Amino acid sequence: TIKYLNMKRKILLWVLSIFLFVSCATATKKIESGNYDAAISQLVKQLRGKKSKKSKSIMLLETAFHKANEADLRSIRAYKAEAQASNWEQILTIYNRIDNRQNKIEPLTPLTAKDGYLGRFNFVNIEEDKRLAKVQVADYYIEKAKSLIAKSKTSGEKIYARQAVDYLYKLDLLFRSYKDRDKLLSEAYMYGTEYTLIEMQNNTFQIIPFHVEDIILNMDVNDLQQTFKKYHTVAEKNRVYDQYIIANLRELNISPEREKT
Repeated sequence: TIKYLNMKRKILLWVLSIFLFVSCATATKKIESGNYDAAISQLVKQLRGKKSKKSKSIMLLETAFHKANEADLRSIRAYKAEAQASNWEQILTIYNRIDNRQNKIEPLTPLTAKDGYLGRFNFVNIEEDKRLAKVQVADYYIEKAKSLIAKSKTSGEKIYARQAVDYLYKLDLLFRSYKDRDKLLSEAYMYGTEYTLIEMQNNTFQIIPFHVEDIILNMDVNDLQQTFKKYHTVAEKNRVYDQYIIANLRELNISPEREKT
């Protein structure tokens, strides 16, 4: 029984060694191919909760983390150098990626291997940079919306105002309220919505009870309403309609009564 348990323990250690070797080899390939965050996710999962940590895994995590942050910070510098307002969206995305990466590793630190090796991770403080990037992105959305609304107003093309609505709703992902967002949103809906007036005309030349005629002619249009398409059966004062629909009722067939009410 003792021999069996010793053999079983040896086999288990052998299997674990092979697994760790394969895992490290896979992580190395990911690092070499530039897929740093995939390698980090794999190594963090491998190290999390383990009492006996391999120095090789910690070293690989150090390498992947360093290379990932360096590549991202280099990209941010390049985007800023271009001085394009539209670049701030991508810059903020990269800052969020760095933040997520550091939050993934930070709970594991300090990382010490069973042979005493201590992992070293140079975390960068990007909180203020992220805040400034959010403001830049929000200003970009506001200016883009203003430009599209003005274009819709002068050209009469509603598609531009609808695009402005999309930009203004993206602001909600950054700030609860920002500058004149609500005022601009109301204006964008005003220029982006298409209004249609529907009129029913009774040309059946039949005598129809008034209440029946009212039911037929006052059709319910609630199911037709859409975000940028509104249908009215009664004209609103001072409303300029984009379309007019006349529904011409030419024939009315009434089936024989089967019930008395």
